[in-house]
This record gives sequence, structure tokens and C-alpha cells, in this order.
Amino acid sequence: MNSVADEPRGAIEQLLCCEFCQEAEFEDHEEKAEHERNCEAACVTVRLPKVCTCKHTTGLYFSENESSVWISKRSEMFRYAEEIRAVATDLFSPASEHWVELDEDTFNALVDFGKKYMRQHHGSVKQFNDGSMRAALLQTIKPRDIIESIKYTRRIRGEGSRPKSKKETICLSDVYEGDRGRKLDSILTDEERFPVELSVKRVPRTQKKEKQSSDPREEIDQLSLQGNSLLWEVDWNIFVGRLLQFTFLKELNLDRNWIGRDGCRALTTLLRAGPLEWLSLKQNRLDDECITMIVEALKHNTTLTNLYLNSNDGITGRGQDDLFDLIGNTTSINDMYLSNHTIRCLNWDCVDSAYYTADDASSELRVLLGFNRYRNDFDPGRQKVWCRYFCNKRLDLTPLLEMDIAIIPHLLAWITMLHGSEGKRRFRPQFSGEGEHIRHVQHIVRDWNVPALFGFLSADRSRIIELEEIVRSLKAEVGKLKKQNNELREENCALKGEGTDSLKRKRGN
Repeated sequence: MNSVADEPRGAIEQLLCCEFCQEAEFEDHEEKAEHERNCEAACVTVRLPKVCTCKHTTGLYFSENESSVWISKRSEMFRYAEEIRAVATDLFSPASEHWVELDEDTFNALVDFGKKYMRQHHGSVKQFNDGSMRAALLQTIKPRDIIESIKYTRRIRGEGSRPKSKKETICLSDVYEGDRGRKLDSILTDEERFPVELSVKRVPRTQKKEKQSSDPREEIDQLSLQGNSLLWEVDWNIFVGRLLQFTFLKELNLDRNWIGRDGCRALTTLLRAGPLEWLSLKQNRLDDECITMIVEALKHNTTLTNLYLNSNDGITGRGQDDLFDLIGNTTSINDMYLSNHTIRCLNWDCVDSAYYTADDASSELRVLLGFNRYRNDFDPGRQKVWCRYFCNKRLDLTPLLEMDIAIIPHLLAWITMLHGSEGKRRFRPQFSGEGEHIRHVQHIVRDWNVPALFGFLSADRSRIIELEEIVRSLKAEVGKLKKQNNELREENCALKGEGTDSLKRKRGN
């Protein structure tokens, strides 16, 4: 692949170094490229593509005196470009620290990431011109670079004919002193003038100790990586390990990256360990196996509130049932109570399954997530148990029939006491009045699995019955062994008789 430096549509078009660069003989191309990058007397021609119609700013500020105009070190573009480079390096580890050496596809993907990063984290800042961003990311323009001339193609609108183009060049030394900076800015932001080429001379500068900048990983709480080609062939275990270094990351968008099973397996580490609150995995070729891994990782997760799984055709009824078990497991009352009550928004394309039709699944999902959304008002676990097992016209006591009778006082207290000791409502029963509340409690006592509540066997009597059952089973085992012993005795006698007859026959002969 061609590097960005070789690509005429890139941010840098031509690099002319000092006389030493032109006359010296270098051992290889890399040594020459290294010298060109560090040469303080280099003259660079930077090509800026067309400015978008939404009036993007260049992000460059200019300072001037009576003899020249230069790029100010106060330019916003350099600060944001440094931040983008640092984050991109932490996430993707480009093949070269010098982005000018990267192939075009990789560099374009990094630029696209930089644009999304700017929109997400610096939305209040005007979006920068694509050309100036590329030049800053490639470090082909730097603070204090002197602008010698500017060349551009101006579009001329004629009457009754197609627009014509005219190339113009302005030497800034010929511009009236005091107007050079304004002239530069007006040309760079004019939609009628494109592309623009800046002839930049790099002046010698003394080496200064750089100010230690803050680690962006400690400040970033959102990352938008949807449709990022840098992730299509990435090692997901390594990539998730890098994401874990973003300790304050709360929102992650990975739509349209085809992460598949390998990606899901790696993401489970992030779901178990990270403080993630919002995750989108739309259009990622997920299937039921992926859902099983995600559900297992979220069983004890108490931070993730939003999960989006739309447009993954591999999710069938089995995967849908696993997602329902995550937020409302109906296997038992205990499993229902211990389900995930943190997720407030869970989206996928509902389908028909063994337990739900697509419409019923959507309706049931809204009910369960509604309980999670109001977890600050009442205990969602109690609410789910109440609505699943006790909120029918005829109370369903089947899940409780195998329990010990000693649990019933706790059950009555669990249902009748609507407020906890801290004053928070335990759950929100759907009673129309106090009379209906009492009838529900009476129904639980009346339909319990015994004729009378106090006639249930005591613990001692239950133990005696259990021991008597053991004695009966042991007696049956003893009888079986005696029978087998008698059969063996009969076989032994038969064998002895056959042996005696055989001996007599031998003696007779």
C-alpha cells in the first residue's frame, strides 16, 4: 500500500528540505525520511481539501509582524490533534508512531475516529476542516511555522454557463501589513476557493521541555467506535485489555463492527470488571452463543443500565429466552428475586420462542424493564415476584408447596409489610383497597399445602417418619440379600453332587 505521504489526496503534497538534504547521501529511505521530518529548515506544501458547507473552522490561529505571518501556538487544532493521537494510540496502536508512514486506509480510519471523537467529547467546539485536521495529525504543520504563500483554485460563476475554475497564488509578503492573518482565514474558510495549498517554512526552534499533559484515559467516559475498520481484524482480547485502561469509561458504541463470538467472549471481561453503563452492539453478527456469554457476564453486574442488541439476525428464540432469564428468571421465586434489576433499557428484535410470541415478548419486556426503571421507588425484585406469582385473580402457590411450613410467617410478613425499616417501599402491590389486600393474604393461608395450618407434622415427627422409611428400605435390602444367599447355597450343593458322581465313575473304571 502507498503511504499517506505518497498519496496526492492526503494532507501533505510535497516536502522540500534544506540544501544538505538535497546534496547528502543517505544509506536508506528511512534515514532520509527521518531527517526530513526533523529538519528545521524544511519547506512544506500542505494541501487542504474543500471546506464543507457547514462552515467548518480550520482550528488555526495566525500571528504576524511587519515581515511575516506564522501559525500561532494558541491554535486549537494542535491541542485537539495531540489528544486524538494519544487516544488512538492507546486504543489501536498504529504500526508506526509517525502517522505519515501509515497506509492510506489506516490513516483515513484514524481520521474518521478523530472526527467522531471531536463530535462526542468536544461538541461545543466547531468542527475542524478536514485538511487542517489531517495536517495536524500528520504533524506536517506545527506551531510557529511561517506561511510564505497560499495557492488556491477559485470557482467563477458565469451567466448561462458552467462554473469555471481559476488558479491563483498570493504571496503574503505582498499583502498589506496587518491584513495577512485575516486574508489567510478568509481564504481558508471560503467555499468558493478549494483546494488550498499552503507553502510553509519551518524555522529553527530551541528544544523546550514539554509540559506534562494529563492522561486522556483518565478523563474519557464515552467512546464511539461504530463502523470502525480498524476493529474488523483486531485481536479482541488485546483491544479489550486496552479499553480496561480507560477507568472512567461509561458509554461504548461498537455498532457495525462484526465482533462475533470472539469479540463477545473478550467483552465479557469488560462487563465483569469495568464501570460500563451504556453498551451498543447493533449489527455485529451476534448469535445465541454470544447472548449466552453476555447474559452470564451480566448476572452479577450492577452498573450496566442500557444494552442495545438490535439487527443481529443470529439471535433466535433461545437467545431471547436467555435475555428474559437475565432480567426475570421464572425458574423459581429465588431466581426471580435474584435476577438483574439494574438494566433499564434492553433492546433486541423480538421473535417467536417456546414461551413467547414476538408481541408477547415485547409486552413482557416492557413490564420487567419498567420495574427496573423505578428501582429507586421500590424493590424491583419483590415487585417481579409479586406480579409473577401472586398478582393473579387466583393466587398461584405452586412454587411454595415444597417449602417447609415454618416459612409461612416470613411469607406473610414479606407480602403484608409494604415498607422496610429504612422507610423505602418494598414493592407496589396492585390492590384496589385494603379489603382486597386482606383477602389475598387469607387466600395464601387457606390454599397452603396442608388441611390446617397448625396440623402440619412437627420437625421431630418428620424425623421419625424419615427414620422409619430408612428402616423399611434396609429391611428390604436384607431380605434381598438373604434370597441371594439361599440361591448361592443351592448352586453350591448342585455343584458338589456333580463332583461326587464324577469321582465314583472314575473309580469304577
